Amino acid sequence: MRRTFHALPTLMSLPRLLLVDDVPANLRALVDLLRDGYELQFATSGGDALTLLQADPKPDLILLDVMMPVMDGYAVCRELKRRPATQHIPVVFITALDAPHDEVLGLEVGAADYITKPFEPDVALARVRNQLRQKFAADGLRASASNTSTRAHNVFRQQGGVWELGFQGGTRIALRDMLGLQYLQYLLRHPQRFFSVEEIVFLASPRERERLFEHASTYLDEHSLRCYRLRTQQLLDEDAPENGGAVNAESIDRLLGELRRTGILASDTPRAIDARERLRKSIGNAIRRAIGEIANHDPALASHLQHPTLRMGYALVYAPTVSVTWCTSAEW
Repeated sequence: MRRTFHALPTLMSLPRLLLVDDVPANLRALVDLLRDGYELQFATSGGDALTLLQADPKPDLILLDVMMPVMDGYAVCRELKRRPATQHIPVVFITALDAPHDEVLGLEVGAADYITKPFEPDVALARVRNQLRQKFAADGLRASASNTSTRAHNVFRQQGGVWELGFQGGTRIALRDMLGLQYLQYLLRHPQRFFSVEEIVFLASPRERERLFEHASTYLDEHSLRCYRLRTQQLLDEDAPENGGAVNAESIDRLLGELRRTGILASDTPRAIDARERLRKSIGNAIRRAIGEIANHDPALASHLQHPTLRMGYALVYAPTVSVTWCTSAEW
């Protein structure tokens, strides 16, 4: 079920909020709180919310419940941050879960804030206004930056076994090949997109990708595995910087979605959970080593690649406040 509630009309358009909760009473409470200052949309399931978000115009902010059947709020948020059309929309979780690890998980999957139930109305309204201010400011910066190309001033590319890096027109540096640089380049090529640790090693590290395929051979037949290997290699070849990175985000997401459903990329078995923790530590250490090496030659670039521009955990994202365009192709 999906409905739209329109606040009283004004001469100026109101900020649009999407409220997602499977409990009607919770939705009514949010509508009563927000009806006077916002245009409201609401959905009663994660699937309905994702369907609604395929249409235009998009909401300016999403208030999302965590505990929902079939598709919980964490899964919805992950999907929103994977989609280019919705990755810039801030998500605020509103939930009764108040343990520290619940909040950490919410922030790691891409939430901008976390409000626990029962909420204090004035505090909730202040958090909504704060997220909208930040969102509109970021929208303005992106619009301004879209008219100015910085491609010639920012370089992050591999040529043979050497990496050439340059930032904001500064002196370019050459670094030896490091796994952390491969991870960083992939994140820089896909700004604002959240990748799980399994996804980033699968897409950026041939060695880790083969390890995941080898593990999958214990439960996938040889024909299926060969097909997934072939499709993956074709997509990665097309998406390579030297080929212009022509693959759209939907093609990547489609393949990753299939790999998640087969269990190649993620599952909830103890073995998979242990592997996820190993990957989190491995990726974090590799990226930190690479940034440490960069800092020896270009402190400005190393500073740019720190939190919050670069966020790491079980999910990773390169999210500069102002749009930055990178040259990652040797042929450019």
